[in-house]
Amino acid sequence: MKVHEYLKIQQQEKARQRDAERQERYELQRLQEIDAQEYKKKQEMEQRSRRELCKRQQELLVKQMEERKLNKDILVSQTEMKLNRQLLEEVNDYLLHRSPPSQEVQSITSLY
Repeated sequence: MKVHEYLKIQQQEKARQRDAERQERYELQRLQEIDAQEYKKKQEMEQRSRRELCKRQQELLVKQMEERKLNKDILVSQTEMKLNRQLLEEVNDYLLHRSPPSQEVQSITSLY
């Protein structure tokens, strides 16, 4: 009977050991899954952050390009200014040498 009890105790011990190992593997797997989920969330947050940064940079670049275009539209080249001045002088000369100067001519010439 002692042998039978000894074998029964051994089987129970092996069963407890298997259960403990199974529980340990389950716990380890659960921890790995939690780590994987946290890593995935962290990666997603980093990607979202990078996308937002890229989006802000693109918006800033577009804004800068629009401002440059607007400034270029506003800015007049030196050559264009000279031509405009020359044209204005020619118009003023024409208006001055024409028969009696009208009120318009006097107001235009007084502006410059």
